[in-house]
Amino acid sequence: MDAYEKPRIPSRYNPKDYERGLAEDRLRDTLVTLRHIFFKDKIPGHSLLSPHALWPTPLLERIVDLVHYGRLATVEDINKQLEWAYAKECGPRILDLIEEFCPVAGKASCTAKPPPSTSPFISTPLRRPLSASNTLNLHVGGPTTTPSRLNISWEPSQLTDLLGAPKDRKQTQCSACGGMGHNRRSFLQCICSEAH
Repeated sequence: MDAYEKPRIPSRYNPKDYERGLAEDRLRDTLVTLRHIFFKDKIPGHSLLSPHALWPTPLLERIVDLVHYGRLATVEDINKQLEWAYAKECGPRILDLIEEFCPVAGKASCTAKPPPSTSPFISTPLRRPLSASNTLNLHVGGPTTTPSRLNISWEPSQLTDLLGAPKDRKQTQCSACGGMGHNRRSFLQCICSEAH
């Protein structure tokens, strides 16, 4: 009795977490643009579908991750790693973008660093460091036993510039009874206070 051997399914690479660099960000932005162009070519005119229907975002992210680790060098690699219906059709264009943004030289990873900045605005702080006494604590949510706080550092003069000087509001006056602190809509408040 001959045993049936299952065909071996090519293994897919599971990329590990990493910090994306400038090259990966530029590649991703260009792939998003390519996704929109591809969608308009496939489905011209108005459609209820979006480009995500043909080229989902997780697939786009996987392309960028695989390029980072140097796993996409040929159209066959794209077919094997992506399992995507349009891999053969879009593969050559994706490889052109990979060569443009992250050249793959012998399966080397894409680790392009941003060029050093010569702008004085990036290397020189624009304002002086703030002390802890100038930290504005904003409560998030209602009063709790352990309030979560958002620490935002502001100079007192910056707060005045941002929010403006506090305005003195005119107290509301009721047109029905002439009382202060309420209006005609909340007239029941006036009636209830006189009754008690």
